[in-house]
Amino acid sequence: MFVRGRDGYYFLSNDSNDVLAQTEGRLRLEPALLDAIGSVHEERVAFAGGIGAEYYHLVAPNKETVYRRFLPSEIIFEKRGPVPLRRYLRRCPDAARFTYYDPDLLRPGGGAIPTYPRTDTHWTTHGAVTYLQSFAHRFGVTPLSDGLDALRLETKQEDVKGDLGVHAELPPERYLNTTICNPAPILAFHGNIINEGLVIHAHSSNPRAQGRVLVIHDSFTYVLLPAISFSFKEAMFIHSPDLDFSFVRAFAPDLILFIQAERFFPRPIQNGIDLPERLIELAATKQRPDVTSGYVKSILEAPNPIERASTQSQRVRASWLRKLRRALARWL
Repeated sequence: MFVRGRDGYYFLSNDSNDVLAQTEGRLRLEPALLDAIGSVHEERVAFAGGIGAEYYHLVAPNKETVYRRFLPSEIIFEKRGPVPLRRYLRRCPDAARFTYYDPDLLRPGGGAIPTYPRTDTHWTTHGAVTYLQSFAHRFGVTPLSDGLDALRLETKQEDVKGDLGVHAELPPERYLNTTICNPAPILAFHGNIINEGLVIHAHSSNPRAQGRVLVIHDSFTYVLLPAISFSFKEAMFIHSPDLDFSFVRAFAPDLILFIQAERFFPRPIQNGIDLPERLIELAATKQRPDVTSGYVKSILEAPNPIERASTQSQRVRASWLRKLRRALARWL
């Protein structure tokens, strides 16, 4: 479950994703699988463009990648070759158009605020917000960059018992972290399924927020919910790596953002799922009452097709204008 590294850092071990094999480059994905993953993302990009939206794949780096100098001495980063994500970007170079992966941004330096705690696999709020800001500015995602720049952030000491600390039976860890002090979003819906299958629908408390975002994600995104919800007028979060195109059409986002922990990258992802059916299955598997599929169906059934077609036509034109402005700005 964990290994103890240098300077009191703990890392994931013997997990279902074989993170240490990823770290050393021992986990090699077949070229056909890398191509298939790339095709799923390309289909999402094309679909998003067709409805006037944008799609991006933001990869949250493994702690083992970022804090590799604290790994146990017997674990050597990329000893047998590149990590799977780097192999993918070399195999599918066009993915750089919509994929953000920059582990060096979060590597420990002279700052006092860590980007990953010693005893947790997830990033800190400071690390997560720093990474999201860098992504938004690099790709020119204006509503997100504007919202993140307007966040009121405070730094304070926290006592946290990380997920690895629990397994190692360690006392809580104290470290400096960033706190988001803006008013909380207004929740339209919060599902009751733990982890995969959880749906959260939020409206921003920021009167200047604009646009609508759909975020599909894993557990690395939860610390970012306040920041993303503040940045967009409306935000839908779905804990799943898979996409239901019918639901996307109905929700009509300006941005589709897939935030994925690096360690989950080797897992296959899907397009064209039936989201309500998936939620019903997950509720049954986790022995939870199904309250989420009905809410999702209400969104699927709500939009007027004529009004939606008109809105999407306007959004397609606006999307092309945004891309043209960015291209001109780079050229000039």
